[in-house]
Amino acid sequence: MLGWGLEAVGPPGPAAFTGTLSLLPPRSSSSSSSSSSPFVNGRRRDGRLPEEVRPMHLQTLSLGSASGSAFVSVGNTKVYCAIFGPRSAGRSDLQDRGFIKVDYRGSPFFQRSSADGGETQEQLLLLLHQALDSCVLLERYPKSVLEVSFMFLEEDGGALAAALTCAGLALADAGVECHDIITGASA
Repeated sequence: MLGWGLEAVGPPGPAAFTGTLSLLPPRSSSSSSSSSSPFVNGRRRDGRLPEEVRPMHLQTLSLGSASGSAFVSVGNTKVYCAIFGPRSAGRSDLQDRGFIKVDYRGSPFFQRSSADGGETQEQLLLLLHQALDSCVLLERYPKSVLEVSFMFLEEDGGALAAALTCAGLALADAGVECHDIITGASA
């Protein structure tokens, strides 16, 4: 574990991350109303219109001994990502493929303000690990470990999307070879 928080170390081997993306919520008919609707008077709970995106800020940083790092804020969701490595794994059972170690933390003053709670920490950690494992060209880093550390300062929705985008920036900043730059989005 990279300090306090949660950690996932995946077994060597490919992991698939699949999903669907809807840019706009489905239009509902005016005759049916649902009490679980995310919209009130045609607006989202945070006051945005259905097609309106949260304000966004993306930045690469220089954080201590990290090979690459980044900061992303999307609305009130704020996350840092630091990449350490690739480093020697110190394990002889790894032959032709490296592996990824993911660490997820909330800062000491971490504030989660999402009304519906979003993903649990365990789900978020698993999804981040699966996405990064399928994106990074781990066969280029045999017998190596790539440590990816996330620190959330605040979360009000879209944590997975912000973390994936932040990881993509940090991986590019670190010069880690990937299939493509990973980004995240949520509706």
